[in-house]
Amino acid sequence: LRSCRVELDNSDIKYVVVCYEELEEEDAFLVKDGMAYVPLFREHSVLLFQDGYGNRYANIPHKRQPAMEKENIRELEERCYDVYPGHEMLRLQECGEIVDRGITGDVDVMTLERIAADLKLKPMYRKKILLRMIQYYQKRAEKEGSAAAGGAGYLIGLNMDRLTRKERAGICETLIQQDYIQEAWVRARKYGFEDIRNTRLLKLCTQMLQQRISGEEDILLLLACRLFSEGKYDGILLDFLCENFNGSGKQMFRILNQAIREKIRVYDMPERLLAQMLFTGETERMDQVFDWYVAGKKTGENLVKAYFTMKSSEYFLKGQPTG
Repeated sequence: LRSCRVELDNSDIKYVVVCYEELEEEDAFLVKDGMAYVPLFREHSVLLFQDGYGNRYANIPHKRQPAMEKENIRELEERCYDVYPGHEMLRLQECGEIVDRGITGDVDVMTLERIAADLKLKPMYRKKILLRMIQYYQKRAEKEGSAAAGGAGYLIGLNMDRLTRKERAGICETLIQQDYIQEAWVRARKYGFEDIRNTRLLKLCTQMLQQRISGEEDILLLLACRLFSEGKYDGILLDFLCENFNGSGKQMFRILNQAIREKIRVYDMPERLLAQMLFTGETERMDQVFDWYVAGKKTGENLVKAYFTMKSSEYFLKGQPTG
């Protein structure tokens, strides 16, 4: 049904070789009387012409036309598939149709998995199938939003070293969405958090903070600081930052201000920030920080004296108003 008659006027050519985009294997067909019958199951199959010495050419003039012309050829192909579903080229054609249109359900997933396991596919085409699988599970997880979306076992078993950064991010997002937090964290920590959307990173970060796994605090602190600076945070993340973050005065003030607005526990951050301002001379918002500090349950006499000493110095020596 898929055979073509290839005619060429070149006595040096002994074989017509069919190369498929998808398969590592090739098929060679003998040229007899300037003609060869070649099955072409894929539209983008490549024909090469081989002489008696094994040299191959791609630009040999030739004519190609179907060996059979039937209006109901599609129906006949379906019947062939019913009779011999294991035929390599019919399975490859089915695989190509799924990859071209995208995966629509679990049946397509099972088909691709079986074909990828059975056929000797080229690495680039195998990667194309893998990308479709990742996209399918990612969309399904976004739609269903839980482990019910499935596919986590398949994604966890993939070799991440062979994937692009975007593909890795897609896998991590899917695992996060399906609550495979530990698995997602291990992969994101190893390959980087780039290209993972902040909404997913926020869920990952807060879930990891709630699990309180030792040894991960430094990376979580960097991630939490980045998320906050980009406007993504919740009460758990603010609580963690107030307890652990030490940075520039502006950064600490923004975190502290937001935490107080949302009535989050601030720990000793007002004291740390006030001491830092007094030490560095960065006193632009020191009065507000001092008010937050003295509003707490406990104050230190030395720090209070240092604050008033600084304010007195500004007033008497620099002529600045007391506010």
